[in-house]
Amino acid sequence: MVLVVNRVLALLVVCLAVASCTSDATQTNPSITAASTIATVATTVGQTTTTVPPTSTAASSTSTPTSTPTVTTTRPSCDLAGFSLGAKRNDVIPPAIASLTSVRAGQHDCYERIVFDFKDDNIPEYEIAYGAPPFSGPSGIPIAVAGTRFIKVRFGTTYARYPGFGSYDGPDVVNPAGFNVINEVHLIEEFEAVVVWVIGIDAEHVFRVGTLTNPTRIYVDVARS
Repeated sequence: MVLVVNRVLALLVVCLAVASCTSDATQTNPSITAASTIATVATTVGQTTTTVPPTSTAASSTSTPTSTPTVTTTRPSCDLAGFSLGAKRNDVIPPAIASLTSVRAGQHDCYERIVFDFKDDNIPEYEIAYGAPPFSGPSGIPIAVAGTRFIKVRFGTTYARYPGFGSYDGPDVVNPAGFNVINEVHLIEEFEAVVVWVIGIDAEHVFRVGTLTNPTRIYVDVARS
């Protein structure tokens, strides 16, 4: 850069010397011309040597961290009307023996359900309440049931497997797969028209009992909350 400017200034000096040797008739104003030439050369030199650094996109970019969205699980609003810890009873004796046909389980948003199906329209007597182990059948041998709390389901005027009356051919132990509250449903007694099941659950929960028709059935709902 300095070398270029020096050469330009040397050239200007030569031009000024030559200009001073010309005739007055052809010389206009050497000082004005020289000044104008110096200004032009200086401007040209400045324009030639001035560089503008490129704008760095990476430097000006602002990195915005990506946030992980929060997933909110909304639990259903449960109406637990009719649920309680107290015993539920039906003391009405049916006109004929009630024949148990199946035991099944189902899940709902607010509760888990055990259903006892019967062959005809007769609803047996029942008493359904919390009970404490040990549980045993007519033989007196203790029967283990999975769970920490237990709901004892006692049906009267009914049979399960009794020849000539019973229609139940399912297992003595029902293990509902994937349930959170109910661990096991266990048949522990069938004697003299009395059938007893025990529902083993994970903790003490309120429950309700009801009946339905087509087919005739009794259900036990154990609240999840």
